Amino acid sequence: MSLFRNNQYAAASGKSDLLRPAPAQSLGQRLPEAREMVGVFGLYLLAFFQIANKTAALVGLLLMLLAAIGGWRGFRATLARSDVAWTTLVLSFYVVLRAVVGAWQQPALADANYHSLTDWMLLPLFPLVALYSRGDSRRIRRVLAVAMVGSLLGMALRSNWPAIAQAWLDSGRAHWGLPIISSALYLGTLLIGWLAFAGQMMRPGRYGWLRTMAWLALAAIMGEMLFLTQSRSVLLSLVIILPGMGLIKLWRTPDPALRRRGMVMATTILIGVVTLAMANRGPIVARFYKTSETVQAISTFKINKVPETSLGQRVWLFRFGSRMWLKHPVWGWGAGFEATTMWSDAPLSPDPRFRYYPHLHDGYLETLVRFGAIGFGVAALLAFFLARGLWRAWRRGDVPVDIGLFLVASGLLAALTNLTDFRLTHKPYAFYSILLLGLMYGYTLKSLKPRRAPPPDRSHTATTPG
Repeated sequence: MSLFRNNQYAAASGKSDLLRPAPAQSLGQRLPEAREMVGVFGLYLLAFFQIANKTAALVGLLLMLLAAIGGWRGFRATLARSDVAWTTLVLSFYVVLRAVVGAWQQPALADANYHSLTDWMLLPLFPLVALYSRGDSRRIRRVLAVAMVGSLLGMALRSNWPAIAQAWLDSGRAHWGLPIISSALYLGTLLIGWLAFAGQMMRPGRYGWLRTMAWLALAAIMGEMLFLTQSRSVLLSLVIILPGMGLIKLWRTPDPALRRRGMVMATTILIGVVTLAMANRGPIVARFYKTSETVQAISTFKINKVPETSLGQRVWLFRFGSRMWLKHPVWGWGAGFEATTMWSDAPLSPDPRFRYYPHLHDGYLETLVRFGAIGFGVAALLAFFLARGLWRAWRRGDVPVDIGLFLVASGLLAALTNLTDFRLTHKPYAFYSILLLGLMYGYTLKSLKPRRAPPPDRSHTATTPG
């Protein structure tokens, strides 16, 4: 009885909020939360299935797109103030226009133009990732963890393990369910992520040594997988990128004890890398020896004497692509330009599956040939705006060191490997690019808030006398 009286008194005095039922949320309040959940789920779906299942990854993109369309009013003001969004829109419009005009100019290539257009138009969807990552470091770390697990699982499921075992025994090359350079790019990115977040995984605490040994074992496995690809572009890039990342992490560590621990770990990693390199030195040395022979032949400026190595073939393709670009330097040939069908004087491919090479093995040259100086210039402007936005976010303190190092190092690795291969229109590489660019752009959107209308100026408002 006394308890009832106390509750009645508290309710009457307004001091008991627990006794009052929570107000039901209206439909207008629940819809934004539901759209947010759908968009974030799509982001995780894309990150996990980018290699394992392209259909599931496309569903993730579709979910983010539908959620963004539903909440367009909330995003519109922010995107309208973003130079990245406007540049992406201009580039998308130009790519579509160039494909349509290219199909009209070359009716024989109309199907190739429209088919290629569907692949190119995936890339401008990277702002969707930015809208649902939003520079939230905790969410970005979860997305990257999901992407790491999904990438390793995807490569494991797509790989031909008997062929890999035979390549390992014969010191041959192996790929992991993807083209060799794409496999190497993913493994290189995973190793960059391993180093960027090693401080968190190997920090002292509960099961510290167990976590450390497991993290080091994972690095050894991924390192051996990378060495089996024998990708010179990725290996040489990582020789520059990974030590630079390590030095920055040590320099940014304020605690001397943690710095000493990091130096011990760096020494251990270096010993492991040297061990793996020695175990794979035969095929690696042979490939670099062929490279040196090709470089010597290139230095004579006599293309006919360049040997038929992988680097020599890229030299021929670069020469062919440059000639094609000079014929249409401003507007390019269109989205569907293919060296296999455009001209009969394209370099012949040693692969019996192709009569001519399927692409020019250089992403920058491929973009220049397909879309001309205008398209290439707009794409370069977009890259500049993305890099500038990430730099400004770093200066503001919005980007943690580990995430910042990962994004910058992964961007550098992708930029360097793009010199030796062209995979922008291939689904796994497109998903990789969408995630990487979107996570970078998310930090730019974090700083852009819709401008509120200024309060009305009442200094000159007439007052009533008296």
